[in-house]
Amino acid sequence: ARRLDDDRSAAEDVTQSVFIQLAQSSRDLIRHPVLAGWLYVTATRKAADRSRHAARRLHREHVHIADPSSISEASEPDWSQIKPLIDEALMDLSESDRHAVILRFFEGLEFGAVGTELGVGADAARMRVSRALEKLRGLLRKRGITSSAVALETLLLREAVGAVPSGLATSIARAVRTLPTPEAAASLTTAVAKLVTAMAALLLATAVGTMAVRAWRAGHSVPQSAPSTSESGPNRFTASDAVQFLRGRAGRRTPGGPVDPKVEQALGYLRSALFDTALGVPERMRLLHESAGMLVGAEGETIPLFREALTSADPEVVRMAVEGIAHFGQLPREFGAGLLAVLENPEFKADAGLIANRLVPAIQAMDSAVPTLLSLLERRPDLSHSIKYLLGPVLASSGAQLASNRQLVEALLTDAQPEIQALAKEVLAESPEPPSEPTAAVSSRLTVGLTATDPAERNRALMEIVSLPLATAEMHQALATMVRREPLVQLRVEARMTLERLDPSNPVLAVPPVRERERATRELLARVDRQEASVSDLLSAVVDRSTEVAPVLERLAKPGHAYWLEHLEERALVLGVLGSLHREREARVYESVTEAYAQIKNFPRTTFPLDQLAPYFVTMESALTP
Repeated sequence: ARRLDDDRSAAEDVTQSVFIQLAQSSRDLIRHPVLAGWLYVTATRKAADRSRHAARRLHREHVHIADPSSISEASEPDWSQIKPLIDEALMDLSESDRHAVILRFFEGLEFGAVGTELGVGADAARMRVSRALEKLRGLLRKRGITSSAVALETLLLREAVGAVPSGLATSIARAVRTLPTPEAAASLTTAVAKLVTAMAALLLATAVGTMAVRAWRAGHSVPQSAPSTSESGPNRFTASDAVQFLRGRAGRRTPGGPVDPKVEQALGYLRSALFDTALGVPERMRLLHESAGMLVGAEGETIPLFREALTSADPEVVRMAVEGIAHFGQLPREFGAGLLAVLENPEFKADAGLIANRLVPAIQAMDSAVPTLLSLLERRPDLSHSIKYLLGPVLASSGAQLASNRQLVEALLTDAQPEIQALAKEVLAESPEPPSEPTAAVSSRLTVGLTATDPAERNRALMEIVSLPLATAEMHQALATMVRREPLVQLRVEARMTLERLDPSNPVLAVPPVRERERATRELLARVDRQEASVSDLLSAVVDRSTEVAPVLERLAKPGHAYWLEHLEERALVLGVLGSLHREREARVYESVTEAYAQIKNFPRTTFPLDQLAPYFVTMESALTP
């Protein structure tokens, strides 16, 4: 707006084009040292292009180039004098000085947070900001504006950033989401970069995006040199980084382990935000946002604080906990019971909509979500609107339980209260119809196929079942037998993945306790060292979940590309099994599989079919949709 003479319409157009360029350039921006600096420079340049250099001409008309010695230092300018010149002066600063000014005065960060962004301590950040401010003051003096450092600092803190026009975030998000795809029929290109772009663009548009992109930087070292566009090498952004970014890591300190001083400081900010009601809501919200940015990668440390706040006797503490709980990755999944108790409390009836919004991730992860919600509805029929809001996503995501859950809702159609009857009709009308089971003839044919002696016939039957939404009890039993006894590891992994989807509670899918898996892992790796275990043994251990997945896959990929070129048959087997395991929903397994696949096939695994990315888009949608 400063560059365009406060033409708000033109400023919004330029802002939207900046975010579109962010989406298009995301791959090269993953390791940009200060994203806010890139946004500032890009916005400045686009605004200058938009006005066809009119802003520069306007500056020249208004600026009187005077001898600095002839100007009195006593006169302090107001913002109207500095505003036309500040951006031109900022562009004349070095990149490091400009970043310091932007982080302090445009992002509004404290010196500790500025230091975190710049990779220095708080005292060094204070010195760097002071030095940059002095240089900026000198550049303004050359343009006829004199000011003391204190006055300039005060003006920048107060005036540097204006309010975001209402509706702008929505228009940016819509523009980024509807970018044309150059190769619509091809697999998603550079999927990792696009996923980060989707998160960054949507979150940045709602004024927390810089924090979201810091989420990746906080746990990974960022090279200070210019970002490389190479897809290989130790600094490339890997698929496991994307999974970590999307799923969120609720990092928790090992009991008795050391406490990071920065984490301790952030937890102090969070405690003040939650419990110090004397501070006022704006200040508490500021502390909440600041602590969330500092706790990236260690969100799990916040769980005790939020649990304490949700059970507080002070309604203002509870409300701040409900407001803030969504700022900490996937932590809402931890607070299902606590949020349900708050939702049921009549004191928070006015907040029911926000509480229900925070409940969505947790309620979808519950084993008996629908009965729990219907029981709440029976006790609190006045919460029907919020309960309907929650029932929709639960029914849509329930998969194999859809039919039984719909039956529970259908029972409400005969309820004595007309409001509950109406709710049941609306929920059933909006939820998908349950798929039908295969006919007896189809079930019999496929069951026989799964137990055939010919591997090709077993494979054909298995591939047909993979595409079915439901299976009969006989098919479940045949799949369970295949998981236990199938000699071909490729078919065994497909059978296991299919059974996990169709019958997740089947006993054959149970895994040994952690200690038992760890012991089995050590024994298997020792056998590998003695050359007593084959590739098939390693794959079987991964498929059967009898060992820890990550170390076994790491050892499997260790021989290197040259080995696999000499053992093409084994390589094909391994890649086939790893390809099947890409459907794994557990983040840690998915990360290990992806890294092993990339090493064995000797290329960065940065492209995936859309159906493999679907679970992560669902995660994003639940986190981003109001």
